[in-house]
Amino acid sequence: MRHPLRFAAGALLLALIVVASATGGFLIGRDNPGLLGPFRSANADPSLDLTAFWEAWNYLRQEYYQPLDRQTLVRGATRGLLAATGDDNTGYLAPQDFQLFSSQLQGSFEGIGAEVDLRDGQLLIISPLPDSPAEKAGVRAGDQILKIDGEDAGKFTLLDAISKVRGPKGTTVTLTIRRPADPSSLDATSRQRLLDTLPQLEAALAANDAERAKSAAAPVGDALKALAGATVELEMKIVRDVIAQPKVETRLLDNGVGYIKLSQFSRGVSTEFDTALASTLGAGARSLVLDLRGDSGGFVNEAVAIASQFLREGTVVFTEQRADGKRDYTATAGGRALATPLVLLVDRGTASASEILSAALHDNGRAKLVGEKTYGKGTEQLQQTLDDGGGARITVARWLTPKGVWVHHQGIEPDVAVSDPDPAPPDLVLQKAVETLGQTP
Repeated sequence: MRHPLRFAAGALLLALIVVASATGGFLIGRDNPGLLGPFRSANADPSLDLTAFWEAWNYLRQEYYQPLDRQTLVRGATRGLLAATGDDNTGYLAPQDFQLFSSQLQGSFEGIGAEVDLRDGQLLIISPLPDSPAEKAGVRAGDQILKIDGEDAGKFTLLDAISKVRGPKGTTVTLTIRRPADPSSLDATSRQRLLDTLPQLEAALAANDAERAKSAAAPVGDALKALAGATVELEMKIVRDVIAQPKVETRLLDNGVGYIKLSQFSRGVSTEFDTALASTLGAGARSLVLDLRGDSGGFVNEAVAIASQFLREGTVVFTEQRADGKRDYTATAGGRALATPLVLLVDRGTASASEILSAALHDNGRAKLVGEKTYGKGTEQLQQTLDDGGGARITVARWLTPKGVWVHHQGIEPDVAVSDPDPAPPDLVLQKAVETLGQTP
């Protein structure tokens, strides 16, 4: 069914040329049957009338003022077909871009090391990966990308934007980003003015002089008011590198608390997680902290397998598809930590498959969530390699939590809300998780 689908898009896009030409009085539709032959398919849908497409195709090929590459036109039609769904996560990738895109879920790729998404027409950073070029350059979760190498990011589809940002090791991409203003956004003069008030404020407090303290603190209040609701734009030059982050990291904290960090749900990660979990429990862990911060997801079956390590039974996730209806993914027997006390760390970079795991363990009463509200991506995509070596990425389902909630664009609220914007130690979110487990940090 690939060829007729590919050209259905062309009927939508190129029909505009036919209409415009007819209005302008140009001759259209000089038929060239020879062009049709190579693109006929035995799988063509007889219910589709592609006459307008072929009229536009022939007219464009014969009358355009300079030579055109037919494969480029075909790929443009394919891209238009998928874009016509109006779904930001459905799209076409040219062969070289599809190879780059697919490599991430295998565990390594070349780029800047940041997950992005398109929401309400805005290209957003879900999360920079730990120790990545993006993180080192100062990219933060929630940053809005305004420009990519000087080009308006608003004109790109999600997949096109990903292709623009990624690239070979050693090359540079320039991102213009927008983020909420904070004290670090103040210019040097304003920061110095605030620092100069501290001795006066300290002296007033020492003298128990409320009026002097209020007067000394006024510049601080004025600065914070000025920052409220304000945004700043920053230009960042980022040198791409090979991104090959560890999928699972473990360590044993004080008081028998085992710490496991999951960075992505790439293929095979559940097997690595099983090994890491066995090692952590074998080292003496009596309770566990599972860190999903900045984990933007991956394969659903990997999330189901990891959830089964902690659940005796019950639903992990529901999916709703057009073809199969509602499907219930349940926990499988044999988990290693069915009764081990557990807390999950989440933030606004926790998305997709990591939200599936979070909701499964939370809704089934196995874990509390500590941190920030999660990102909110409640759809599932499949990738299909096409005949030209490119790929179609298609949203095939939406997923619901065990309690039947669709978290798309809503996210999951933590049980214990705590934020730690400073990456330097101590890790306040981890400390709160340990406290929640009833342990001493």
